[in-house]
Amino acid sequence: MEGKGAYNRSSSVQAVGSLPAVALLERVARAVPLPPSPELVVIADYGSSEGHNSLKPIAATIRALRERVGHERAIF
Repeated sequence: MEGKGAYNRSSSVQAVGSLPAVALLERVARAVPLPPSPELVVIADYGSSEGHNSLKPIAATIRALRERVGHERAIF
């Protein structure tokens, strides 16, 4: 990779293309079985970019999980 933000500057098409998946991630986060408290809730992003395209999907997933587990329980 070129680094220094090059991927983020040239990945707007990929970012827009992934938007339909955000609603799917939210729906899954509201329905997936979770381990009982106090066990951790773990999500993973296996992408290899600099991060820009991961922020919206991960943030949406965390928001949906927070609705279920509250703010006291850790999400990793």
